[in-house]
Amino acid sequence: MVFGINFKKIKSKIYKPYVHAEQYANIQDVFKGKKVQVKKKFPKELGIEHPFDFGMTEDLIKRVPIVNGAINKYLDFIVAPGFYVESKNTKAKELIQEFIVESNFEIFLRDWIKQALNGNGYAEIDIEEGSNDVKLQVLDNKYMYIDRDDNGNIKGYKQYIGMFNNKINFASDVTSFEPNEVAHIAFNKIGDCPYGYGLVYPALSAIDGIIGSEKDLHTLMRRKANSPYHIKVGDNDENIPSSSDLDNISKKFEWLDVKHEWVTDALMDIKPINFGDVGGKFDFVLQHDIEMFSFGTQIPAVIMGIANVPEGLANIQLEAFDRNIKSLQNETEKEVETKIFRVILQNAGIDAHVEMVWGQPSKQERDNEIKNITELLKNPMLNTELVYQLELKLATLMGIDPDELEEAEVEREKEAEEPTPPLKQPSESLREKETMDKFYGSDLTIREWINVNIEEYTQKIIDHIKINKFSDLAAKNYIEAKAGLLAPFQIDKLKTTLIEGFQNNHNMRVISKNILKEVNPPTRYKIKNGEIARNKAGKKIIVSTPERRSMNIARTEVIRNANDGRTAYYKEKGVEKVRWVCAYGPRTCDICANMDGTIFNIGDAPNSLHSLCRCTTVPVVDLK
Repeated sequence: MVFGINFKKIKSKIYKPYVHAEQYANIQDVFKGKKVQVKKKFPKELGIEHPFDFGMTEDLIKRVPIVNGAINKYLDFIVAPGFYVESKNTKAKELIQEFIVESNFEIFLRDWIKQALNGNGYAEIDIEEGSNDVKLQVLDNKYMYIDRDDNGNIKGYKQYIGMFNNKINFASDVTSFEPNEVAHIAFNKIGDCPYGYGLVYPALSAIDGIIGSEKDLHTLMRRKANSPYHIKVGDNDENIPSSSDLDNISKKFEWLDVKHEWVTDALMDIKPINFGDVGGKFDFVLQHDIEMFSFGTQIPAVIMGIANVPEGLANIQLEAFDRNIKSLQNETEKEVETKIFRVILQNAGIDAHVEMVWGQPSKQERDNEIKNITELLKNPMLNTELVYQLELKLATLMGIDPDELEEAEVEREKEAEEPTPPLKQPSESLREKETMDKFYGSDLTIREWINVNIEEYTQKIIDHIKINKFSDLAAKNYIEAKAGLLAPFQIDKLKTTLIEGFQNNHNMRVISKNILKEVNPPTRYKIKNGEIARNKAGKKIIVSTPERRSMNIARTEVIRNANDGRTAYYKEKGVEKVRWVCAYGPRTCDICANMDGTIFNIGDAPNSLHSLCRCTTVPVVDLK
């Protein structure tokens, strides 16, 4: 019995766990008896000695169904969701994607992680300098040794396939690897040991119990299946059979089959041996050993299909198991990115980082994350950049490809300082009613700005603001969000700010200041061909700063929403037609001037012709 395991029951020739020489030395110091015979000292030239025989645990994985099933379950949960890669450097991302396809990396990854679940997974990286041809192969962890210095730094790896009884020829028998030539995943490391203990070794005691109990159970079952008889011959008084009588009776029963019908006298009593409920006697023991195995491997018994637990408890166990899976994925991801992807990129002369991202989460996890992100986005205090990232994550979780959401950019805002087209000279009648020069003064109130009695239209305007989607300002995809268009929570803040402006008759400066403070519009960048445009220096092209945008939004949206409210009011009063009235001034554009005087059916007139448009409508009244 070693480490609490009866290896004779397991019956494997290779089940010889290592016991360090230092452990023997401690035993010698404590006891007065004869010294324990120490096995041949491990050659330090190979590096650090294995903490146990990895071949022994590997054999258990191959031969014991419950162990094999647990390892494969882990493997499925880690690898089955798949993965993809992300990088800010497009060329780096394409190079790694090409490598993944050409090298059958997903198949290699499964074999590599399966080795790691037994403690350690070693992958040899063969790359020719100046070439993108990279080859990977999984190395058997039984024969790999880690060589490190006194400070714990990895000096290299050694591969030795052979026995320790004979002298090792390091020149011919040992293969040495530099640290950058091997990617090493160590699952379940303990202390400063460079090797991982994996899943099987911590559960050896439970595995031994399961194997022993099953062996005993099947032994009894075979005996019971034979239906053995207990035959009593003679009695205790006068009729005592001789040895020859017993031998003759025994020979007759050797030929017993289903066709025989025996008739005996009063001196012979035949009874079958009753073993009782054999299976029931082992239920508790097997259940206990299975629970210990589950604890040791950290895999819920419900996943293995060997437990019936309430749904709530099962969910808790699955969440804990999922966290364990994520930790193993993170260890794998780190080694892939630093030891494999980075080497490929450096060899190609690319200084960039490519991130390995594991596949889609479970439906329950995805639904919970969607719910959490949706609640977060309702918080108006979130940083704008965080909002963009959350919205991008939300689109991914909902299965929406951001690329499919990209649309050709339609300019929604015009720079106030942009030159305007030549003006069309207004008629004398229009000149007589020209009063719009005052609109250029930012100190004017809303009543003066929209040239209407605000008391009569305020409620209609507010009603429209509440249902307005502000499509020209709202981001429809993550590219537009990155370019500075507004997130949903910013649209809600804009609505509140505009409503307060109309209710309190604020001037443009106050509304602009409140938009800058409450909505916090980010810098607006130019979009071209579905991407944020950049200049020759690679910098994003700025369309408008937050301060200028706040004033532009204030001027534009006050007029647009006032016009929509005006139209609603006209409809309520029975107005059937309206006339477009251009706001003439030194910056009036040709588009607005040409539209002046046009008559529309009620509801057909636009609320504005462009950003910063100051035009409005008046009712056409039939005087007849």
